[in-house]
This record gives sequence, structure tokens and C-alpha cells, in this order.
Amino acid sequence: PDQYWYNVLHGLIHEFFHHYQRAHTIDRAMGMSGDCCGLYNPVEVPPFWSEGAAIVFPDMFLWEKFYELDHTKRNNFKRWDEDQEYWGSSGPMVCQGFDTYLCDKLVGVYRNVKQGIQEDGGQCYLGSRDGVGLDGVVRQPRYDWAMSAYYLAYYASHQIMWADIPRDMWSMGLPAAFQNHVGLTVDEFAASFSNFMNSGSPDDPPPEGFFTEKPLSELVDFWSLKTNPSGMTQ
Repeated sequence: PDQYWYNVLHGLIHEFFHHYQRAHTIDRAMGMSGDCCGLYNPVEVPPFWSEGAAIVFPDMFLWEKFYELDHTKRNNFKRWDEDQEYWGSSGPMVCQGFDTYLCDKLVGVYRNVKQGIQEDGGQCYLGSRDGVGLDGVVRQPRYDWAMSAYYLAYYASHQIMWADIPRDMWSMGLPAAFQNHVGLTVDEFAASFSNFMNSGSPDDPPPEGFFTEKPLSELVDFWSLKTNPSGMTQ
């Protein structure tokens, strides 16, 4: 089906973004000490940043570039816009079986994640893939990596999430780089995310700006990492 090609493209962009992230850990592993298999001097990066931030980027990239893609033009596909109802299962194929970002800007996913957090007690932990925190303690439940990354961009900025934190990961490790740029420890950020998702009803829409439609070039200066590269301390 047609939506398959957008899934493939999303996956390619996601994996390429991992290459971008990994480049800034230089000789250190992009993982956590609690992960398996003897990683070399890991920068202690939890998956809500390594995976979540790498999901947010292709979501936003495809939204911005959707109408420039040949497959979109050939088939006259449409993405969801503010004046449309959610396409659902009766809409064009691009909106069926996809991650729904092109179809409702993840509003449905946002509501489902919020409802799940509230039903499960409201506390979220952002540890390793197996739930091991920076202090070595396993905590559950862990929640949607992508949604917590969206919250990070909303709370701080896309520039901080995608450029400022990776610039300092090699020299400082992610926990210190995160606290330096966000102003919260990872655990404090998890508590802030928990409080955010517990406020109001799951049926409430996301706050304005949570899923921004601004072009990526207005949100982050990736080229700043060329003039002020990783491995350098300020």
C-alpha cells in the first residue's frame, strides 16, 4: 500500500539521525551503563533522547517536506490540516497504518499516552531500555519515548534537544549536558513530564506549540555544530 513508502522513508530518516547523534559521542558509546554487552565508556544517554529525539525529527521532516515528495505529487496525496477532520480508516492510504503524524499531528497518540499515564498512576521513569536509572535502580513504568522528547522540545527547545545537548555529550556525558542546558536533571525532567501529562483530561488538546508547524530551519541550527563542534568545552 501507498503508506508503506512513507513508513520506509520515516525509518531511513530515523536511522540517519542516529548516525548524526552517534557522531557526537566520538569514541564513547551512545548508551547507558545499564545497557547490555559491555559498551565502551557510554555517555549515559537514555532512550527517550536517543530514540525519542530520533523519532521526532522524521515526524517533523516529513510534515514539512510532504508536498515536495514525488510520490505525494504523483498520487495527489494530502496530509491532515487544521480545517480537516481526522482522516481515520476511511481516508487516503497515506493516513492508514502510519504513525498518524501526517494525519492528525499525533493528537490521537498524545491523548492515548496521556490517558495511559493517568490510568497507571501518573509517574513516569526515563531510564535505560530495561528501566535501569542513572543510579542503577530499575523503575517502572517507562513511558512513550517520543512523547517525552516532544515534551523536551516544548519545555526547552529543539535547539537544546538536537544541537546543544549532543555538542556536550562527549565531554560532559548526557546527564551533565542535559542539566546544563535544560536546567533539570533527567529525573527532575521525568517528574516534570509526569506532572504535565497528569494535568487536565486526556481529551484536552495539546497546548499550543507542543506540535509546532514551524520549519526545522527556524527551530534548530545544526550548522552551529560545525563552527562549535563536539568535543570542545566552552
